[in-house]
Amino acid sequence: MQEANVFDYIKTHYSSGANDLGIIRNEITEMKRRFPLESLKTLPIEDFVTVGNKYCFINMIENKTSSIASGSLGFNRNRLISQKKGSNTREICKFILNNERYKGLSEIDVYRHFMVDMYTFIKNFDENNYDATKFLFGSNVVKSKVIMVYRDDIGVSGFSAFGQARDTAKYLGIPVTDKDDALELDIKLKKFLFTDPEIARMNMYIVGRLIWSFYANFVRKETGNKKYLKIDREDDQLINNNIDEVSDDASVEDTVVVPPALVSVGGTQKYPRDPSKSKASLRKANYCCEVNRSHPTFIRCSNGHPYTEPHHLIPMAAQGMFPQASLDVPANIVSLCSNCHNHLHYGKDIRELLLALYNERKERLKKAGLDITFDELLSFYE
Repeated sequence: MQEANVFDYIKTHYSSGANDLGIIRNEITEMKRRFPLESLKTLPIEDFVTVGNKYCFINMIENKTSSIASGSLGFNRNRLISQKKGSNTREICKFILNNERYKGLSEIDVYRHFMVDMYTFIKNFDENNYDATKFLFGSNVVKSKVIMVYRDDIGVSGFSAFGQARDTAKYLGIPVTDKDDALELDIKLKKFLFTDPEIARMNMYIVGRLIWSFYANFVRKETGNKKYLKIDREDDQLINNNIDEVSDDASVEDTVVVPPALVSVGGTQKYPRDPSKSKASLRKANYCCEVNRSHPTFIRCSNGHPYTEPHHLIPMAAQGMFPQASLDVPANIVSLCSNCHNHLHYGKDIRELLLALYNERKERLKKAGLDITFDELLSFYE
């Protein structure tokens, strides 16, 4: 018997959640009006993604589904095409460009094929015959979102982050396999919930929001995010010990970076870090503590700079919960004095300290594709 019963939770909160149904329907209508399903096959790349254009496809699919699926709980971001601010150049993300289907094609041809594939995927989607390996090559976020918007006859819960969907499924005793992606787990969650006839008659968009709320209130606490911070302690020290063995010329520009793949280190699976990014982050902070630049430090004998230590604000070990963007980026690496660094790892009453860092970094984190609320960040620490 689970500590929290999801069936009871949904039934108890459904009436209050249903108050938002009109807003949700308006969001869906606006998205479909601006980008009808048939238009996706020939959508100009400029309409797909343009930095600063909140009405381009990617911005709208992110924002509209954020409102639909999770309300105020936030939503992971994902971009299929990257574009630097102030530049007209658009680049196809490597995980698409390197796929066998698209090898040898120009980037614009890849985009055109991709959009036709997306249209076909949406049009022919069958939840009873879904194969997670056959479209978008691991892009869980977009798969869940486009089905939410364009196939409201299907009804999926809106979990686009695989880690959250997986943890919820496991919490509820739903089998999870190596072949599952977030959309497959969405389908499993729906079928699990619809075993209750009362919930099967409910609107799935409201049920989806309540699943997010259930995850935030029960599952996330049960799975213990603080384990990721514990894992990071050793790696933080390793980077700090060897920081002068790498150059500090890494870019500190805040852009979305493809997440690293797990590697085996001493028989343990870890997400690799680039020490040059940590070193560049210390340089950008002018080797001061970013909690308070007046915090005392000393001169590091190996390089003559004030001694501070790099710290990944969102623990690097939690990369699997952020499939859309790398955590090993300067936007997520802060410079701390020894006392503040140890306070975050070992101390009590860290909320005020962490909030100061979060408020300083939240806009940079968003630019790097890491859209996280303070409560979500705090869950990794306490």
